[in-house]
Amino acid sequence: LAARLVDKLWQGQLSRDPHEVFDFLVKLITQAKKKSLMASLEGLHHCLNRTILFLLSR
Repeated sequence: LAARLVDKLWQGQLSRDPHEVFDFLVKLITQAKKKSLMASLEGLHHCLNRTILFLLSR
């Protein structure tokens, strides 16, 4: 879900504010840490990094 969301952000097909996507990913990472889901953290951090790069490029 997170990877597709960030893909759509980069493709310009997402009408949401990129900062909302950033906030959503931070919340997902927080929840994954609380539940000790280390396997999904790597993918979420990758998506968060791509979102940060998107925000910096604009």
